Amino acid sequence: MSVDERLPSTTARAIVLAAVVGTLALTVHDPMAAAGIAAGLALAATIRGFAGSLWRVTVASAVLPAVVLGVVAAFGSGTGALGIALLLAGTVVGVALGYIDAAWPTQSALLRAGTGALFAGIAACIATVLAFWTATVGGLQPMLEAVLWATGHGIAGLLGWIVVAGLLLAGSLLVVPSAAFTEPRRRDAHVALRKLLLWRLGIGVILLLVVLVLTALIAVFVPPLQSLLEGIAGSTVVRGLITAVVVSGAAFTVLGGIARNSWYRTDERGNAIVAVVGGSAFGVGASAVAAGIGTRAGPIGSSDAAMLFGATAVVLGGGWFVLWWYAEAIETVGIPNPASTIAAGLAVGVVAIAVSTDSAATGVEAVRTAVPSLVALAAGLFAYDVGRYGRVLAREIGSAGASRRPQLARIGWSGGVAAVAVPVAAGGLWLATVASPTLSVPATAGVLTAVVTIAVSARLLLR
Repeated sequence: MSVDERLPSTTARAIVLAAVVGTLALTVHDPMAAAGIAAGLALAATIRGFAGSLWRVTVASAVLPAVVLGVVAAFGSGTGALGIALLLAGTVVGVALGYIDAAWPTQSALLRAGTGALFAGIAACIATVLAFWTATVGGLQPMLEAVLWATGHGIAGLLGWIVVAGLLLAGSLLVVPSAAFTEPRRRDAHVALRKLLLWRLGIGVILLLVVLVLTALIAVFVPPLQSLLEGIAGSTVVRGLITAVVVSGAAFTVLGGIARNSWYRTDERGNAIVAVVGGSAFGVGASAVAAGIGTRAGPIGSSDAAMLFGATAVVLGGGWFVLWWYAEAIETVGIPNPASTIAAGLAVGVVAIAVSTDSAATGVEAVRTAVPSLVALAAGLFAYDVGRYGRVLAREIGSAGASRRPQLARIGWSGGVAAVAVPVAAGGLWLATVASPTLSVPATAGVLTAVVTIAVSARLLLR
């Protein structure tokens, strides 16, 4: 969205007020609508961060999985279908509010956000597997012990971990691109240094293995030496250090491979793949640590945490698909209108309330139940009407040059119509529930035709 296509500030404030009023009306039926608006605003702010510097992209990538995790947790705690529907409607309204006075994210920002969602989803899948593993073995400590002794006990298991660590360190040296450490004119010197480090690493690992094997053979005839070797091989500290090297080597190998592939396939000067992947991994890791603390404290169990991260991975995967699809189709689909999106979100919330309401109340009770929905619907229509007028002003005059007087006049007119419409609709509902008229089919058709004719005539006159 260009600057001139943004809504004028006075119109934008009126739409924000209408969205707040409409959401508060929806919260009368279920407070999840307010939670949805908070989640939508957080998502909008996070996606806007992908258009900034590499530091902002890193922070946005770290925040995105945490926000989605919170939304998924809110969905899981929703009170039935109505709560979930209002949470979804509130989220749509919140995202639209986040862009009511700002430019819609560019194609590059959307692609970055989609990439962040993809890698956060992969990290969430790993967290899900670890959470299920923790629940299966009976806690975090048994899982860590299983990892430390995965290659077996004794000197043979220690040798296995050393081999794995050496291979992963060598892989990280080979895969990480030279551009991550040096300039193009010094690439040859870096490649030579990397080869030298690989040779030294390989020789060092081989010498360490040979020394350990020879020491183990000699220790058969020297009992004190054998006790020393057994102590080293059975030391949790030694295994922990080697496991840390293994994890670091695996992480650098994966990150280097992703960066190498992305840098070779793009002509973008400010490629942010390292910031996106690193931020996503940190965000999921921090969320996993928080979930682990929650499982130790007692509010949630390991199985619940696993299901939560699994659902988050699915949502992030769906977000990746939607963001990448829209980034590719933005030129043909067009940019969403925030005011229309707010109106649509409020309308969805009203429809959800209407579908879930099975009360047979009449008279004043029926009006009291329906007034919040009528207010939300009127707020949505107000936002749509005023937003359409604001877009016309922005397109013809420019958002910065639009005068406040015509905006206030249109806001006052549309607000007055909405304010009158609510009591009129409430009175009609009261009359309908009290009188309960029974019309024949021809009479019903005649009434509908008259209503449509009045609406079309009023539309023509108001134009």
